[in-house]
Amino acid sequence: MIDAETDFNATLKSICALVEPTIVHIRSSGTEKSENTRKAINEALCTEQGFFTLNVTELRDQERDRRTTLGNRILHSETTGTKCGLDVYI
Repeated sequence: MIDAETDFNATLKSICALVEPTIVHIRSSGTEKSENTRKAINEALCTEQGFFTLNVTELRDQERDRRTTLGNRILHSETTGTKCGLDVYI
């Protein structure tokens, strides 16, 4: 179990000791303090652990603009107001 209430460095060390993730999604609760903490965690993962930030919105837009199979499904979903199937999100 990871105790997120401890010092930031201790929490990050706990995370890195338990997993070697390829993708980490960090969400804040919406407060200014939690957003600053989210940014600090993201920056630490990038600078100290070699992670990089992946802009999912930009990737989605590129798929749509390139008219790939996935992009066409996203475009259809957006234009018709319907939800994409779960296989798009997995």
